Amino acid sequence: MNNLMMMLANNHTRTQDTSTSIADSVTINHTVNAPCIILKLYGKSVQSGTPTPTVPITINSSNNFDITSNGNTETHISQTLRSLPNGAHDTLIVTTGQLTQNVGILTLNGSESWSQTGGIAGTTREFQVFNNQIKQPPSSGAIVFNGYCSHFPAKSPDASWGTDAIGITYIPDRYIRIRHTSANATAFKAWLASNPVTIVFELATPAVSSITPAQVNTYYPQTIITTTATTKPTLEVTAKVLGV
Repeated sequence: MNNLMMMLANNHTRTQDTSTSIADSVTINHTVNAPCIILKLYGKSVQSGTPTPTVPITINSSNNFDITSNGNTETHISQTLRSLPNGAHDTLIVTTGQLTQNVGILTLNGSESWSQTGGIAGTTREFQVFNNQIKQPPSSGAIVFNGYCSHFPAKSPDASWGTDAIGITYIPDRYIRIRHTSANATAFKAWLASNPVTIVFELATPAVSSITPAQVNTYYPQTIITTTATTKPTLEVTAKVLGV
């Protein structure tokens, strides 16, 4: 009986529908032996805790992993797929090869053209550098940071500037602003040279590119698709299923 049902599934003699599931590990019932119709990956980034200049915290993202289906390795993903606390994320459509990067990464190492502003909070001074890759905050005058930073906590839109924080201005030019205890811009650049700062941020303009498409299969009668990533991306899978 099982062999007969499998033969019927493979021969497509039963009515077929489609099913779409979204999770970091997707289980689809009543699947057939066929390639996925669409498989999308949505990037994920995490940071455990609040960083400080003296206690930085690594930003981890989905990177260098396999996609498996019922335990079978279907394809390998070498790209890094990131996300932000505001919901922005990179998207890879595995079945077509289209990669849309909405999230960028930048290392600040003191080689940038930093200048000091008039902002002072306690023992900290405010330093800024222009960067047009970063998406502007939503309103004029806002200084916020909807991203991750390895060495500084993000300034939220409803909070006043504190010590040791990072924000992005809208004036309307886009400046990265950081408050730190350095005495002046020269000293701050020297500090960055010894303590490179990583920021993960929303891009002003998404970057769209192509990679080689990959086939990921489903199997009769149930399919579990997941990844081997430590920081797991979200999967969106559309697959053929038998009508019930």
